[in-house]
Amino acid sequence: MKIAVFFALFIVFSCFTAHETFAEYASESIGSEVTMHGPYSWQRLGVALNEKTGDDLIYAYRMRDKTAFMAILESYDVLRVTKGTKVLVLDTEILKGRAHVVLTSGFYKGMSGWIPVEWLSGNSPYYFSKEGIEENKI
Repeated sequence: MKIAVFFALFIVFSCFTAHETFAEYASESIGSEVTMHGPYSWQRLGVALNEKTGDDLIYAYRMRDKTAFMAILESYDVLRVTKGTKVLVLDTEILKGRAHVVLTSGFYKGMSGWIPVEWLSGNSPYYFSKEGIEENKI
C-alpha cells in the first residue's frame, strides 16, 4: 500500500516538474486552432508530410544539427511555412515530441503534417548557435 501511495505522489509531482513542452501544451487541447511558433528569430518552419520525415526534422532540430535540419527543410517531404501559421491540432504524441496538425492558413491551407510539439505554444526554447541558422534565412 505504501508503494502505491509513493508512486501516486511521484506521478502527481512529476507532472508539475515535467518538461516545459508538456506543461505548455497541456493547456492546449486537441481540436484547437493555434498559432505555430518556432525558435525566437526563425521566420520559416517546416511541416513534415510523413511521420518519418517528421521524426527526422524533430531530431535534427533538437540536436541542433543545422546541416540536417536545412536538408530536411529543403526536401520534397516538407511544406515550408512561416512563423505564425495557424494550425488545427489533430493529435499529439508527447513522448515522441510531435504533433499532427492541419494548416488552416497560408498557401498550404488544408494540408496536414507533423511538427515538433514545442512549436504549438509560445516560442521554442531550442535554437541554433549564432554560427548556425541566423535569423532563419532559409
